[in-house]
Amino acid sequence: MTAATTTLARRLSSVGTLGRALDGPAFASWLLPFALILILALSGGGYDPLVRGQVGVAAWWLVIVGAATGVVPMRHGRLGWAAFAVFAAFVAWSAVGLAWTESTERTVAEVARITTYAGLLLLGLSTQGRVAARHAINGAGTAIALVASIAVLSRLHPEWFTSPVLYETFPSARPRLAFPLGYWNLLAGLVAMGIPLLFAIASTGRTIPGRVLAGAALPIMGLCAYLTVSRGGLAAAAGAVLVFFLLAPERLPRLALLAVTGAGTAVLCVAADRREDLQQNIAGAAALQQGDELLGLVVFVCIGAGLLSWAIALADRHAAPPGWLAPSRRVAAPASVLVAVLAAIAFVGAGGAGWAQDRFESFKGQPSAGVVGDDAVSRFSSVSSNGRWEYWVAARNAAFDERPWGGLGPGTFELYWARAGTISGGYVRDAHSLWFQTLAETGLVGLVLIAGLFLLAIVAGAVRTLRARAVEERVALAAACGGLTAFLIIASVEWAWQVPVLPAAALVLVAVAVRGVDDPPLLAPRAEAGDSRVGRARERPLSRRFGLGVVAAGLAAVAVIAVPLAGLVNVRASEALVRQGNTTGALERAQNAQVVQPYGVSARLQKALVLERARRIVPALLSARSATSEEPTNWRAWLVRSRLEAQSGDAAASVRSYRQARSLNPRSPIFAAAG
Repeated sequence: MTAATTTLARRLSSVGTLGRALDGPAFASWLLPFALILILALSGGGYDPLVRGQVGVAAWWLVIVGAATGVVPMRHGRLGWAAFAVFAAFVAWSAVGLAWTESTERTVAEVARITTYAGLLLLGLSTQGRVAARHAINGAGTAIALVASIAVLSRLHPEWFTSPVLYETFPSARPRLAFPLGYWNLLAGLVAMGIPLLFAIASTGRTIPGRVLAGAALPIMGLCAYLTVSRGGLAAAAGAVLVFFLLAPERLPRLALLAVTGAGTAVLCVAADRREDLQQNIAGAAALQQGDELLGLVVFVCIGAGLLSWAIALADRHAAPPGWLAPSRRVAAPASVLVAVLAAIAFVGAGGAGWAQDRFESFKGQPSAGVVGDDAVSRFSSVSSNGRWEYWVAARNAAFDERPWGGLGPGTFELYWARAGTISGGYVRDAHSLWFQTLAETGLVGLVLIAGLFLLAIVAGAVRTLRARAVEERVALAAACGGLTAFLIIASVEWAWQVPVLPAAALVLVAVAVRGVDDPPLLAPRAEAGDSRVGRARERPLSRRFGLGVVAAGLAAVAVIAVPLAGLVNVRASEALVRQGNTTGALERAQNAQVVQPYGVSARLQKALVLERARRIVPALLSARSATSEEPTNWRAWLVRSRLEAQSGDAAASVRSYRQARSLNPRSPIFAAAG
């Protein structure tokens, strides 16, 4: 009887230990970035406004329920609240743009987008606390590694996946890996953000299996980035790794890990380059055979990288490096500065200034045909901006010519470029730079706010990294700074802000940088360091004071996101009913969309098109005219109106509307074909 009782007690004790091992806050800190990044990435990056809106509503409801019940803490520290306040000010300023925007519908949609991002930032801050940084880093890194693995597998065995629609629109882009985000440069940017996170896991993970898996995943991520043939992704990855190694402590084992995984990546890239059908994404038996061959090599290299990562982890844990390999900061900092100065002198002495000037002129040049389909070597060696310089100049002109402090209005750069752009043909919606697009659409005030958020995160993350006491805390913060660096680089040359998976990952890293580690704090608390009662007394009123305010703000945010979401759902339902031949139902859903968004041009045009299909030209024309009245700079509305006026028999009005449409988009191939 005694033996049985003892056995039962041991079993109950083990169950209790298992329950304690599953730390709820730590698991939430891991799960949020993992689930968020994975779901968005596998949904085309979340670019679809329907997906983005659903994620935004879900995020804010989690905030509302958590704040109302007290499950989600609202104690984010001074830096955490400062970061959220800056972003909230950016949201508010964007909403103020409704007073002067040329497209209310587009501005409302853009405000809904950044309101979604604000909810994600608040959730990220809520899951951070003492030493929670590594859990968020692990979750985000695991998700990005999984996305990279899926992307590589989609090239090795494309028959298992759906081919991106992008390849049908741009056949020359087939060689460039884009699945599952749908755009190669952004996939490379996401992978670049994940590389320092995987280095952090592989070098300081608390379990050997975790280190091994992270080390094994790094060559896959390198191969994924190579198959995208993305110069911006390469620059982002280089910047991320550089910042990580500059801030991380005890660099020797991490440099060894870099050498091992870098060698594995090089082997896979060379192997992929030698398999032409696979690299060019040519469908056929040869490509499938090459995919099988490369898959076997990927498995072999990853196993090797994982085992070597294990060996490095064991050596790091049980062997101390020689003192000369681990210099102190007092020695390392001046030495690093000296090396940088000597490198700069050597660069200038070797004619580097002239070389850089030539490359800059090439960067500003007009895009050349066929660049997208070039091989990897020539692509990586090219410095052409492919028209980005023209977009940036137009964005600068848009801000300073129209409204320097307030911009054109969020979401309206497309309309400005259509009438004032300098490159003929094609379709340009974004300025391909977060900073220039923000300048064009929200003016200097908006640019200062959004740049201030990321500057605060980078500076706070760097200071916290250097002041952190524990190695794993410092490595986690260094990884967050590296990932943010990658995002800032790719967002500077691409429309990364418009694809939510990248901002979502970046905002998680912002939360880590400003809130992930509290010991030691960047800003010293007023209470004495050892007085925990004072700290608790100071935190509780903060939670009560802001709880109801957060709930109210959350409800307002849900409404901001839900209105354009409901309008979009109705417009898409109307389009689907038209394809089914149900014009009555399609008209009803279009009218519902107009009721939800009385300012919406999309609903008015959809209503006009449905009425046109039903041969009700007069009411269709009235709807089209109301669309041009609501948004007079929208060339599409004028083109639809022109067609309906022609069908109504008013040729003179049709010609005037057509000329107005052409004046708003003079370089479009649509009007060039019409003559």
